Amino acid sequence: MLKKLYLYDLRALWRILTPFLALAPVVGLIAFGIMELITVLEMRNLALNGTLLLLYFLCVVAIMLVSVAVMFFVVQRYYKNFFTDEGYLTLVLPATIEAQVTAKILSGVTWSLLSTVSLSVSLFFALGLPILRSLEIDFWVQSFSSVLEEMGLMFGGVNGVLSVISSLLSVFSQIVLLYTAITLGSLIIRKHKIFGSVLFYFVINALISAASGLFSFVCGLFLAGAETVEQIAMANTITHLTTILVNLAVLFGGYFCSCGMMKKRINLE
Repeated sequence: MLKKLYLYDLRALWRILTPFLALAPVVGLIAFGIMELITVLEMRNLALNGTLLLLYFLCVVAIMLVSVAVMFFVVQRYYKNFFTDEGYLTLVLPATIEAQVTAKILSGVTWSLLSTVSLSVSLFFALGLPILRSLEIDFWVQSFSSVLEEMGLMFGGVNGVLSVISSLLSVFSQIVLLYTAITLGSLIIRKHKIFGSVLFYFVINALISAASGLFSFVCGLFLAGAETVEQIAMANTITHLTTILVNLAVLFGGYFCSCGMMKKRINLE
């Protein structure tokens, strides 16, 4: 049942989100073309170049807004399916609350990852290609890579593996955090569900940021006194491990909190 719910949720958002994800790289190529045109003109016409720079800036902003649009529609679907009139139909489906919430999380993570890929490709076209064409950076890249490798930050080192795990868990935890805030806001502040959802999101996020900031401050003190590459690598390892633990706490805490509140809602209704 979980697989069916997951695929159904993906298909429901496919027609809405696919155009955004497909259009972003096209906008990135347009931005690259604008920069190439500016280079060819060599600033001979200030008015024209100013217009082109404005268009380039608007293209970059449009690319950044793609990820915002994806998250908006993903969150909107979760809210609409559970906490509007449509929720009565959703909650009587022959599926457990855990299966429905898990399907929503997996769907949200999938679209978030697709959005990240689209955003990365688009920004590479808009920002990376102009830089690569204008700078001789081979030596700089090799030097920077060797430093990172010595610190254990490349993908071949422990910190590289931890960084990948941390990044993946961050995607999951952010989706769960959004869903948890919507669940709490909609069920506790029923007369103002959207306001309650936004309020709980900022409150929970502030608490997590405060805890993470405190630990980052402690790690910063350690890094300030680090004298060897090994000590710096160790500090980064501890930071990654802490981030992983925080993300796991948000993931499981938010998941069980959402499921528990949803079951309570069914019993009350």
